[in-house]
Amino acid sequence: MPIREFAKFSLIAICHILCTAACLAADPSWQTSFDEGLDSFTNGLLNEAAKHFQKSLKQAEQFGNKDMRLGASLNNLAATYVELGRYSEAETLFKRALEIKEANLGPNSPEIATSLINLATVYRKPWENQKAQKLLQQALSIREQSFGKVNPMVAISLRQLARFHENEHDYDSAEKLYNRALQIRQNAFDSSVQDITESLTDLARLYFSLGKTDRAVAIYLKTIKYLNRSPSATIVDLSKQVDDLSWLYEWQGKYRLKHSLRKRYSWDYLTRFAETHHLSPPSKVVFDHRRWISEIDLFRGFNYWKNQEPAKPEDIIVDLKKAQEAQATNPMIASEFSRLAEAYLVTGEYDKAISSHKHALQLFEQSGNQYINACSTTLKNLAYIYEIQNQHVEAQLSMERRLKLVSTEHLERSTQLFSEIDCLLQLGTIYTANKKYADAEKLYRKALSLSKYKFANLKYATCGPPEHQIIKQLADLYRLEGRFSESESCYKRVIDMWSKNIPISSNIAMANTDLADLYREQRYYAEAEKFYLKAKEYYDKYGDHHFINTVNEGINLHGLGLVYKAIGKLNEGKKCLEHSLSILESRSKDMHKRLSPLEVTKLQDTDNRIKSIQASLN
Repeated sequence: MPIREFAKFSLIAICHILCTAACLAADPSWQTSFDEGLDSFTNGLLNEAAKHFQKSLKQAEQFGNKDMRLGASLNNLAATYVELGRYSEAETLFKRALEIKEANLGPNSPEIATSLINLATVYRKPWENQKAQKLLQQALSIREQSFGKVNPMVAISLRQLARFHENEHDYDSAEKLYNRALQIRQNAFDSSVQDITESLTDLARLYFSLGKTDRAVAIYLKTIKYLNRSPSATIVDLSKQVDDLSWLYEWQGKYRLKHSLRKRYSWDYLTRFAETHHLSPPSKVVFDHRRWISEIDLFRGFNYWKNQEPAKPEDIIVDLKKAQEAQATNPMIASEFSRLAEAYLVTGEYDKAISSHKHALQLFEQSGNQYINACSTTLKNLAYIYEIQNQHVEAQLSMERRLKLVSTEHLERSTQLFSEIDCLLQLGTIYTANKKYADAEKLYRKALSLSKYKFANLKYATCGPPEHQIIKQLADLYRLEGRFSESESCYKRVIDMWSKNIPISSNIAMANTDLADLYREQRYYAEAEKFYLKAKEYYDKYGDHHFINTVNEGINLHGLGLVYKAIGKLNEGKKCLEHSLSILESRSKDMHKRLSPLEVTKLQDTDNRIKSIQASLN
């Protein structure tokens, strides 16, 4: 589910100031420095932007302490410092800019509301929450007095305040504010499609956080229907909602619905949508770029990619050169390097993939705090490639660097916790591969503790991701160490979690297979057969064509076949093994034909299992 950071709401106001303040009548030298700062800021060159704004600030100080040009320079330098993480310096500058505005415009001017919102962005510590809330509430009051209670500008403030309450887990207040903002936008004659879609998405995200996934699905379906009927909707508007709903179906385990949704909103459909809405045809480059800069987990992007021909490195290099020649922003160029790394990963050119990811990482790091998620994802992908090549030290260093990055204060608490948990899990996997079992267990225990904190106020406090995943990895670890009773307890706990909350889920089948494997390894064949058959019952009844489910069905049949051979049911065993071999060989061919980055290790595991089954049959 997409998670938008609180800081990004306020950035809208900051960037608006950055643009409009340049319109002030100014001394040519001040104007030149100011405009150069704007250009650098827009292109993500934050250190350069800071130098230009510092220069414009010195020049503006000659105009007097109350001059609006001084206020504009103070504001923009503060905005740049926010992006650089220099919050205490930004606070001082924002306060000075606010004083100048109040002296020139009065305390109740709409421009004062914008400055208050900017100032709120610097208060990020838990003990500073009341300061931020007070400023946002004050900004809302000013806008209500200036524009009336049903003005679109009021809706913007309502969303900002709602997001604050959401971060504080005050979901009732957040829901009321989001609904009020949506109502204003739906009734305003000048509201854009994007405004209304944005407010609907706010509610969908909130309901997902509350565990009300069916309500979130209903809102996404409503939004998609609205976009299809709206003449001013764009391809990006529609495809983003389809992506979000597809991810949500995947999270629910409703793979058939996800497949149906993807099939309906194919590339051909988007092309027809563009024609009926008088838009330019969909651009694959733009669409891929959107996938990369999205804050949604990249797995969604790869799932979509499975139905597309993999991009060739030489084609992406052409796009990259065009972006560089057009002097595209650092994030845009970084995204092209990320796409290039994906393509090299598919072709098995791992050194080139690593080099491309490193280029992307360097550019994302230069682009400010709003790209911390992109940096985090790039480090994660680097670690993944290192693991494929058994370069465990490099993988560990990448993940430790990522963990340090996401543990900073630049991310909102909920996003930070989820990213930190993900880092701990992946780092734990690397330690496990290096047989550092004690270190891995410590990381998993820490992740479990963070997970309970994160979901403490939610309905699905003991079932939602990532807690079940952490417990599964603990179970796998105990199994490797020979701590079978502890492993058994963890696997059963995972099954219980999913059974209580999403009873029709492939995750239950996979957990049954894990538990059955554990019993088979201890030669408890009766228990093993029981749980293999439970998993088989799911695949027989709900088996869909989702790639991972099909592979796991083959894995389950392999284990069941080995149990039947061990207890003397040779015919049944042979039948299961042959069926398993057929499934896995088919999946292996499909993977070789359309290999996505996340399937590389799955392909290796599948091919090794095929060899094992062939040996068993012989």
